Amino acid sequence: MSAPPVVRMVCASHWRREGSAVEALLRLQPALLQQGLTNGARTALLSSQDWLVQWHEGAAGAVTAQRDMVQAELGLDAPRLLHGSVGPGTLSEPVQIASLQVVEQAADVARRLQFLERQHEQGWDAGPAEVWQALCAPCQLGNWKPALVGRREVVAVASEDNDAEDLLRSLAARSGARVVYQRYAGSDVQRRDLGAAYMDLEHADSATTRVQALSRRALASGIELLGLRQLDRLVVLLNPQTLGQPGLLDEIARLIGRLPLRPLVHLVSPCAATRAWGMQALRGGVGLPVVPLAAPHTGQGAVQAVADLLASH
Repeated sequence: MSAPPVVRMVCASHWRREGSAVEALLRLQPALLQQGLTNGARTALLSSQDWLVQWHEGAAGAVTAQRDMVQAELGLDAPRLLHGSVGPGTLSEPVQIASLQVVEQAADVARRLQFLERQHEQGWDAGPAEVWQALCAPCQLGNWKPALVGRREVVAVASEDNDAEDLLRSLAARSGARVVYQRYAGSDVQRRDLGAAYMDLEHADSATTRVQALSRRALASGIELLGLRQLDRLVVLLNPQTLGQPGLLDEIARLIGRLPLRPLVHLVSPCAATRAWGMQALRGGVGLPVVPLAAPHTGQGAVQAVADLLASH
């Protein structure tokens, strides 16, 4: 039996603040969580430059209560409605927090918001997840339009620790791409916020590729808040020292199980035994072929291996 429809609202407000946006949102999180657990609403908050985006789902009164608490506690300007509808809920936790960290002007964010606001007024039928994705992970290639979100290949690079993010920075340095950093946190107030990063590449044939770096801890907290609703390819950097330790591979299997379409998985490791173990673990966990790649899992060897994979789009 499907869940009953809920009220879904996405709005944005100018935020005049002092200090860290993430710290301010984390301070607000416990009270917002307590209210959400009481009224059944689910909330996601996104800080981007001097703007705060709110996404609420639940009964009409609960959605209004969550929005009003955020507005009052943070002293926000009047909200601008970007999406309002009744339909299936998408948010998976009572309260989630995200922050976009990129070198751009607040006016750039304002232009995105104005575009989305006009599209909503004109009857654009995008769901709340599409609106959120357009703001939490905007394209870095210029000529920004939300409609471009679905017209690209999405490749995630996952690792046990920070190897994926280090590799992304090296790829960006080679290509001249801009790296965008994201912070996010779920409803567990005992856990600190986590980091992720992405970049966008444009190929000679005008095709585009989004490359997202994810650590095991980031995978464990869910990636939907980062704007990743789909993956076309998943590159797993497997350290031989983790042979027999299924932590990363377990999170990979859980991630693939949540995706609407299963990505092609590339398993990168310099060790044949590690590749064989990883392939067996993933095949058993997700039931699909895994492509092994004999290459270093870190350093310039890994950078070159992933660059070659991206060039084969």
